[in-house]
Amino acid sequence: KYASGEYVIMPRGELPVNVGSYKCVLTISVSNTDNYVFENGENDKQFSFEFEIVPMTIDVSGLTFDAVEFMYNNTSQMPSLNNIPLHVRSTVRLYLITNEVVEIANDQAINAGKYRCDVTLRPESSNYILSGNTTYSTEFKISPKIIADLDDLLNIEFEIAFGEDTYTDDSL
Repeated sequence: KYASGEYVIMPRGELPVNVGSYKCVLTISVSNTDNYVFENGENDKQFSFEFEIVPMTIDVSGLTFDAVEFMYNNTSQMPSLNNIPLHVRSTVRLYLITNEVVEIANDQAINAGKYRCDVTLRPESSNYILSGNTTYSTEFKISPKIIADLDDLLNIEFEIAFGEDTYTDDSL
């Protein structure tokens, strides 16, 4: 073994993983100074170089929604945007469309009707940039549940009003 070395990366002194400009200083020291020296007669030699880590580009073009037809089931339903890449976050907004008027649906689509789903994509950090379409939109429908037979009807909760009193029963 003729020499040993160590490096320091500035500004933090640790291996960089985030976007930014960095400088690396490498110091090599001769181990056996009696028999070896650098060409300038010194026992130590320093090298330095600068480098930059740039954001990774993530292609988010060509994403598609899954199903756009649903049946009422008393839970919030909406289509999903498929194949969103790693390191990409999304914000979803739902809108109820009635008589061509669009109203915010409080991010829940429960009742039968026509809705619009808007998905906005963003990188999870400054280490990434997105290329392609970053906003996707689709309309979807929740159809009323069809009561097919007496068993379906008997499982529906009902309310009967008797003057001032109200009676609720879900166990016919």
